[in-house]
Amino acid sequence: MDGRLVGVPLREYRRRMLSLSPTDFIAHNIRLPDGSLTMQGQSLAESSLCTSVVRSLNLFCPIGGGRQPRVADLGCLEGGYALAIAQAGYETLGIEGRQANVDKCNYLASLFQLPNLSFVRDDVRNLASYGRFDAISAAGSSVTWISPS
Repeated sequence: MDGRLVGVPLREYRRRMLSLSPTDFIAHNIRLPDGSLTMQGQSLAESSLCTSVVRSLNLFCPIGGGRQPRVADLGCLEGGYALAIAQAGYETLGIEGRQANVDKCNYLASLFQLPNLSFVRDDVRNLASYGRFDAISAAGSSVTWISPS
């Protein structure tokens, strides 16, 4: 699968999504430990948005003094941003609602073996049940917070 789903009718999109395996990435192009990429083109970690996320975390939530700040990546999709954040040294939890995406995230976690990276399938509204975080990222998603008050 080449990742291009723009203009695909909804029925076909759903069929394709259900037929994906954990190694079929359609959104995050990640350089794997063996040097291969999950998709063609520039890797996500080399993109300006991803490098900006990590630089911003370093600025506002620096690692140091024996402290490893916790970061939640909301709507983490295929785990690319969460992986980059963890590789930068942050304790990272990716929260994703779709099981097919969580399977891809867990595939990445198994390949990279980072003890500071984990993923859960949950609704981002349950964030508080995972404890306190020093920073929240939603760089790769369209998560919008709507306050009931």
